[in-house]
Amino acid sequence: MISNAEVVSWFEGYKSAWVERDVELAVSLFTADAEYKEKRFAEPLLGHPTLRSYWNDRVYEHQRDISFDYQIWSVKENICIAGWQASFTWLPINGIMQMDGVFRLTFTKADDGKILCTNFNEWMDCQEFR
Repeated sequence: MISNAEVVSWFEGYKSAWVERDVELAVSLFTADAEYKEKRFAEPLLGHPTLRSYWNDRVYEHQRDISFDYQIWSVKENICIAGWQASFTWLPINGIMQMDGVFRLTFTKADDGKILCTNFNEWMDCQEFR
């Protein structure tokens, strides 16, 4: 069983990782064999090396002035459903990207009691402003 407080703590770590563009913090929130699926029909990213590469390229190298907020809608057993919003300067277009989305996250507890995400699914709508 995962508690609401544990999920809030995980999300605060995720928020810090994204806003601060901290790739290693982001990777530390996931199990070594985690599945990370950003796009519904795309193959998931698998494991820490792939997550590290993704976060380095997508967040560290290409995003600035990041804001992120979330709303936890449901926590049941080890699954969380949450809404989220983000905005940032997206360097490839030299403009602002705004996103609104939904997460479905599956968690497990590590040996130290900390929760880690094993399965990350997100659906989002994006809007670009140049």
